[in-house]
Amino acid sequence: MRTAGLLGIALLILATAFPVGAQEADAHQRKIEQRAKSDAALILPQLGLGGDNTDELKPLKYTTKDWKPAADAVDPIDAVWCIPEGVDTSRALPLLITLHGDGGNAKGQAGSMARVSTVEDPVIVASVGWQNSARSLRGGDIAGFVKQVREMTDAIAKAHPVNTDRIYMHGFSAGCTVTEFFLVEEWEKNPERMDIRAAFYSSKAFDPRKKYPPIPMIQTVGEKEDNFAGRDQRAYIRQFCGMARQAGISVTYHEIPGRGHELAPRVIQIVRDHIQAFGGPGCDVYRTARGAQEPPDPLPFSSDDGLVNELISLCRSDDWGGALKRAQEIDADKNLKSKEKKEAKKFPKEMEKYARKALPELEKRIQDAMKAQRFPPGWAVKRLKAISEAWAGESWVSNRNCGALLDELANDFEPAKREREREELFRQAEALEAEQGKQAEARQLYEQLSKRVDEDAGASVWPRAAKYRLLWWQG
Repeated sequence: MRTAGLLGIALLILATAFPVGAQEADAHQRKIEQRAKSDAALILPQLGLGGDNTDELKPLKYTTKDWKPAADAVDPIDAVWCIPEGVDTSRALPLLITLHGDGGNAKGQAGSMARVSTVEDPVIVASVGWQNSARSLRGGDIAGFVKQVREMTDAIAKAHPVNTDRIYMHGFSAGCTVTEFFLVEEWEKNPERMDIRAAFYSSKAFDPRKKYPPIPMIQTVGEKEDNFAGRDQRAYIRQFCGMARQAGISVTYHEIPGRGHELAPRVIQIVRDHIQAFGGPGCDVYRTARGAQEPPDPLPFSSDDGLVNELISLCRSDDWGGALKRAQEIDADKNLKSKEKKEAKKFPKEMEKYARKALPELEKRIQDAMKAQRFPPGWAVKRLKAISEAWAGESWVSNRNCGALLDELANDFEPAKREREREELFRQAEALEAEQGKQAEARQLYEQLSKRVDEDAGASVWPRAAKYRLLWWQG
C-alpha cells in the first residue's frame, strides 16, 4: 500500500510539473521539427535552380473575396482571398499567405500569386495588405498584426476548409520583412500554434540571426538585382543565405536569369513546385538541374485527408518507419475522433501494398546497376533500405535478403566507395562552412568536389550540389 501511495504521489507531482497543455505544446513542436526535417530531405542537397525557363503557368480560375478585420482593429490590415473554382467545397485546400512589397497592394499581389494554383493541387491564396499596419510593425507591435492575420485565416477556414498541415507564407521585397516579423513572433511566443510549413522570400533576405522556426526557407532573387536602388541586393541576399546555412537553417537559393526586382513567372513556379513537394501531390523541384541524376519514381499516393497527407510526406522523404510510427501515434491519439483518424488508420495497408511490390523492383534495379559497375540511383538505395528496415520482421522482407545486397553495396562495390568519399567531402565542406573563420577551407573542398561531377556517369548528387553552392558563394 505504501509503495502504491508513493507511486501515486510521484505521478501527481509529474502531472503538476508537466501540465497537459505544456505536453501538447512540446508534442506540436516536435511534430513541426520532424516535418521540417522530412521536407528538407526533399530539397537538400540543392542541385540547381528551380522552375524552368518556359515561364509556363497554368493557373485555375478563382473567385476573389475582400476581407477586413473588426472595426476596432488598430492599424488594420486588408486582404484579398483567391479561392479556386470548381473544387469540391468539402475538400481541405492548402493555403498560401502572401505579403506584397512597399508600394504594392493586396489585390495586385493576389493576382500574381494565385497562379501557384493548379488542377493537381488547388491552393487558396490570401494576399495581406499590411501598409496600414506599418506604423505598428515599426513600433514593435507585432502581436497586433499576427492577431489580425490569425483572424483572417480563421475566416478563410469558415469559407472553405483549409488543410492546416499545408499552410505556407511568402513575402516579396518589403513583404519579406513582414513575413520575418510574423514567423519570429509566433515561434518565440506562441510555438504551440506555429503552422507555417515553409517560407518563401522573394527579392529580399531574411535575417538568420533571429530565432526562426525550423522550417525550410526558399530564397529567390533576380540576376539583375545587383544594382537595385543603388545597392547590390543580390550580393546581400547571397551573404545572408550563406549565414543561414551556417546557422543550420534549411535554405535554398534561386537566382532568376535575366530578371530584376519583380515577381517573375519562374519565381511563382518555384513557389508552386515547393508547395506541391511539401505535403502535396509531389514534385521534383530541381528537375531541370538533375541531368544524368535519375529522379525518384513517384509514389502512387494522394489524399484530401490532412493526417494521411502527413504520412504521405514522410513516405516521400523515404522515412517509411517514421510514417508507420506516426500512424500508430494518430491511432492512439485520444484527442482525435474515430472518424477523424479513420483514413490514417487504413493508410499503412496502402503503404505495405506499395512496399511489397516495390521491394523486388528496387532490388533488381540496384543489382543491374552493380553488374554494369554503375552506381545505382541514390533514391533507390535509400528507399530499399528504408522499406526493408520499416518491415524488417515481415517474411516478405526477410526472405529477400536485402541486408546482404546493401552490405555488398556498402563495403565491396567500388562506385559505392567513391560515393561515400564524395558525400563525406560535401559534409566536411558543410561543417567547415558553419565554423567561424573556416569559409575559405570550405570553399576549397567544394571546388575539389565539383571537379568530380562526371565520375560514375554523373550519377552522384554531391559534386552537383558542390558546383551549385559555388555559383552563389559570396565573400
